[in-house]
Amino acid sequence: MKPELNNELKARLFAQYWGQKVMADKFRPDKTFEVVIPGSDRLYLKLRPITSITEKEAIEIGKAATNITTDWNSSQNKKYFKVKKDKYGGIEVSEKYSTREVVIDPVDGEINVYNDFDKQNVELDASATKIWAYQLMISFGICLPFMGYSVEDLVNTGWVRLA
Repeated sequence: MKPELNNELKARLFAQYWGQKVMADKFRPDKTFEVVIPGSDRLYLKLRPITSITEKEAIEIGKAATNITTDWNSSQNKKYFKVKKDKYGGIEVSEKYSTREVVIDPVDGEINVYNDFDKQNVELDASATKIWAYQLMISFGICLPFMGYSVEDLVNTGWVRLA
């Protein structure tokens, strides 16, 4: 059961993006501010859709989801990872010298890691690596479903606008 849409829920949503420059005011939509707890109905989050994830961001999400802790610099990332977007906006990140592939669903942001040989879903070291990958997406200003509400629902409330 979804929680009721109210100011407390809006505050929780905004808290996920705390400190990021993604908050806007309906009367000044061209300017963004650091997120604080909303005290006005005029405030909303200006976020990006999942389909706007860049190659560099996708690689970072893939590294987090597969628990790769090697601190490669960005010039080395392209050497070890490949990123592919499908026609629906889904994003696949795969390690060139491994059997794992990370798939990010374009609608709900669900992250799955597959074994490349048989396409079986690999159970992640439970939620820890998934949570880190989702937190990375939030830190990139990506809008994700929240508390049972889809991205479309959040946009319809007026709490989020997609950039």
